[in-house]
Amino acid sequence: MHLGVPQHHLHGVHLTVLTLRWPLPILEPKGAHMDDILTMDEIRSHCDVEWVLVEDPELTPELKVVRGKVVWHSKERDEVYGKLLELRPKHAACLFTGPLPKDMEYVL
Repeated sequence: MHLGVPQHHLHGVHLTVLTLRWPLPILEPKGAHMDDILTMDEIRSHCDVEWVLVEDPELTPELKVVRGKVVWHSKERDEVYGKLLELRPKHAACLFTGPLPKDMEYVL
């Protein structure tokens, strides 16, 4: 065992075995930690044209997100929704930071 990683030898060949969980986690936004509270401008700059799961969002009276803690982001909406179901935060918002298609219908 070297640095917590199992080491093996097979016919004189040194092997290092790494176990990775799939899917690999998405990296947090550059310069931000998962505990950082980000404004919407910061969220948009870190997660450009992505779906974003924000925990404990601060909202305006019109229910627009002002700031919150980004707990997951992805280009894939279903991945963010899946993370919402997995984490089950008490208060959360799912956002899309890109332009919304003009020919799409929305249910509020």
